[in-house]
Amino acid sequence: YSTQVQLSCQGLPATAACQFDPATVGLGPGSLLAVSLTITTALNAPLGVYTPTVVFTDGVLTAKITIPLNIGDFAISISPASQTVQPTGRARYNLSLTGSDGYYGSMQMSFSGLPAGATGELYATQNTSTVPLPFDVQTEDVAAGTYIFTLTGTAGSLSHSASATLQVQGPAPDFRAGIAPATW
Repeated sequence: YSTQVQLSCQGLPATAACQFDPATVGLGPGSLLAVSLTITTALNAPLGVYTPTVVFTDGVLTAKITIPLNIGDFAISISPASQTVQPTGRARYNLSLTGSDGYYGSMQMSFSGLPAGATGELYATQNTSTVPLPFDVQTEDVAAGTYIFTLTGTAGSLSHSASATLQVQGPAPDFRAGIAPATW
């Protein structure tokens, strides 16, 4: 039995589409079918766990396979919301990166809003985690003030940010003492 097999998907969530490569496959006696399947979703695709069906048919015979599909997202937060540091020093924060609806993956992290002389110390690539990830902001001769910085995680078309405050204290007062007259 030789035939041409057409492929399609059923039960995909709204805004999702499937694409096969190749779209039509010739199937001969005793042969196996090998195709590549790509499922794409829009940014506003509803989050969740789905079980769409891949349909193989030649118009006479039909076979169906159910596949898992997770459309997830991640959330990002920083704690504590504020830290105080000397003009030259180090402040420790915790980063939480949590996945939802089966999302697990890596994201590129970037800092913005740090004052001149301040550096965020965090690996550029992070994965979702069930435990907070400590990171430091190191200051080197930073002017006194209150600074709000943002940490952004990007994974493909997904991007989320969280902000925290860095309070840099002014220099300690400089006291000088003297006794007058210097001699008795």
